[in-house]
Amino acid sequence: MKKINSLLLYITITVTVIVVVYFFFFGSSSAGVGTILIWAYILLALGVLCLILIPILNIGANPASLRKGAINIAFIVVLFGIAFLISSDAQTVATQAMLDPPSSIAMKITDTGLFATYLLLLLAIGAILFGTLYANIKNR
Repeated sequence: MKKINSLLLYITITVTVIVVVYFFFFGSSSAGVGTILIWAYILLALGVLCLILIPILNIGANPASLRKGAINIAFIVVLFGIAFLISSDAQTVATQAMLDPPSSIAMKITDTGLFATYLLLLLAIGAILFGTLYANIKNR
């Protein structure tokens, strides 16, 4: 299994390097942007697939992993739900000036992604600060 994981990692890195190099040569064209977006969608889908499948595959070895996986998925769903609720579908000044402005659902999805990123960043910083503080208090 370790060899398969290493092989998949090297294949993923190689394809990513090829896509990035292609993007630098053809980035100003729609082909370059489209290629890197398609690869980003593929990586996102693979990440979500791994998030769902790995706990299910490990249920025989560790039944508690399924519960932890379900908690993680529920956390992500709640986080994106909060981000969706606080996001707006309003057009900005920049998008209003476009010849073909994005739709309101595209604006809502973009805002949701941005707010989810901000929330995850705040949680990561909070975890770092809490972990450091907890370790310092525990070691006294």
